[in-house]
Amino acid sequence: MKEKVIPKNLKTIYLILIFLFLSLSYQSSSKLELKNIIPEPVEMSLVPMSIAISELKGYTTGYTGSNNLLDIFLNHQSLQRYRNNMSELPRMDLKNILSSLKIENNSTKSFLEREDLGIIDFYKISFSLFGYKISSLTSTYYAILILSVILFAVKFWNKSFFLNFLLVFATIHWTVVEILPMIGPELTTVYNRRFLSVLSLLPALAIIFDVRNNTILTRVDLFVLILNAIIILLILHFRSASAFGLLLILSLFFYQLVNKKIKICTLGHFYKRSAFSAISIIVMLFIFLKSFVYLYQDPGYTKKVTGHLFWHPAYLGLSAHPDSYDKYGIFLHDKVTAKLVSNITEKKFGTHNWEQIGGIDYFEETIKKEYISIFMNDFTFFLESYLIKPVIFIKTFFNSNYVQNDFIYSFSTLLVFSIVIFSKFLFKLRTNWNDVSNLFYFLIFSFFPSLFLTPASEVYILDVAFLFLCSIFLFLTYFIGHLLTHLRKVFYEKQQ
Repeated sequence: MKEKVIPKNLKTIYLILIFLFLSLSYQSSSKLELKNIIPEPVEMSLVPMSIAISELKGYTTGYTGSNNLLDIFLNHQSLQRYRNNMSELPRMDLKNILSSLKIENNSTKSFLEREDLGIIDFYKISFSLFGYKISSLTSTYYAILILSVILFAVKFWNKSFFLNFLLVFATIHWTVVEILPMIGPELTTVYNRRFLSVLSLLPALAIIFDVRNNTILTRVDLFVLILNAIIILLILHFRSASAFGLLLILSLFFYQLVNKKIKICTLGHFYKRSAFSAISIIVMLFIFLKSFVYLYQDPGYTKKVTGHLFWHPAYLGLSAHPDSYDKYGIFLHDKVTAKLVSNITEKKFGTHNWEQIGGIDYFEETIKKEYISIFMNDFTFFLESYLIKPVIFIKTFFNSNYVQNDFIYSFSTLLVFSIVIFSKFLFKLRTNWNDVSNLFYFLIFSFFPSLFLTPASEVYILDVAFLFLCSIFLFLTYFIGHLLTHLRKVFYEKQQ
C-alpha cells in the first residue's frame, strides 16, 4: 500500500529529535572521565595508533610503524600504572608526547598482526582531520555517524517506517553510549574496535532496501548509494567483523537473481536499477580498496598474519555447549586454544613452543584440525553447540546492561515522543511490511558473528543487541501508537 505524504511539521519533529539524541550521544562520549582513554585491549590499540602516527610523520610507510615510537607508548607512565593495578584505563596526551618526540633513524619497524590493517587507516584519518588527539577518534566516529544519518534521512524522507527507525536508532545509540563503561573496559569508548561496526548499520539497511526493491535511481539516489557503499566498505576495512551487512546485501541480490525477481533487459536498465547499481558499486570499490592495501603494504607483511583469526574463535564458540568443558576442556578463554596447541606440539615435536615450530599459521591449522575432528566424530555435540546459542543470547541480553541499567529514562522519553507523534499522525500513515522484513533479515544476519564465538558475553553481542533493542523499541512505539489511534477512533465514534 502506498504511503501518504508525511506532514512537514512531523518531519521537522523527527529531525529535531534525531539530532537532539545525536547531540546527547556526543556529549556522553566526550565526558571528562573519558578524555584521552585508551580502551582495552590497550596494547592492541597502541600498536596501530603508533603505526598511524609514524606514517603521518613520515617515519615509515606500508602500514608499518617505528618501534621507537611504540616503545614510548608502551612505557608511558599511565600504562605502567594500569598494568600494576588494572583499575583505571590508561590515558595519553598525544600532543604532549609528540611535542618532545625523537625518533632514531635506525629504529626498526613494527607490524600489526592478527588484526585488520584498516584500523590503522581509521587512526590516520582521525589524526589527519582533527589533529593528534585521542578526542579526534571520537570526532571521526561522529562525523561518519552524522553523514550516515543525513544520507538515511535524505533517502527515506517520505517513508514513515524508516524515519521512525532513525529516531529509535538515535535514541538507542544515546542509551548504549551511556552504558558502554558499565559493559567493560573493551567497550568504554565509541572508538573502540568493536563499536565501530555500529557505523555500518544505517548505510547497510539503506542498501538492503535498494537491493530488495530494485527501484529506478535518480541522480540523488545514486549519489546517496555511492556514499553509503563507501561508508560500508570503510567500516569493513576498519573492522572485518562488520561484514554481516554486506553478506545480507549479497545474499538478497543472488536470491532475487536466481528467483528472477531481478531481470536484465538492457544496458540502460542495468545502470538505472538500484540492485545492480548497488552490487556493481560495492564490488568495484571493494576491489579498489583491497588492491590499494595489497600494493601499499610493506613486503614484510608476507611473513605476518593479518586480519582476525578464524579457527581460534570458532573453536572457542563450542564452549556454548553445557558439556564442552567435561568432554573437550573447552571454555571461553584464549588460554584454551593456546594450551591445546601447546599439548599437541609437545606430542608431535617434544616441545611446547608452537611459535617456534610454525607461528600463527601453525596455530590456526592445528585448531582447524581439532575443530573439524569434533565436527566429524561428534556431530551431535557440534550441532547442539550452535542450536543453543539463540537461547544463550536471549538470556544474556535480558540479564545484561543493555536492558538492566539505570539509564532507563531514555525508554520513558521515547514513549513520550511516541505518544506525541503517533497519537496525531499514525492513523494517516501506512507501513510497507516489506520494509519491516528488511529489518528482520538484518537482525538475523547480525547474529552470525556471535555464532562463531559465543553470545554469553555482553561484549560479543554488541551488534545484535543494538539492532535487537532498536527493533523492540520500534515495534513498541508502533503498538502504543496504534493503540492510541484506535482508542481515539472509538472515543470519537461514541461521541457521535
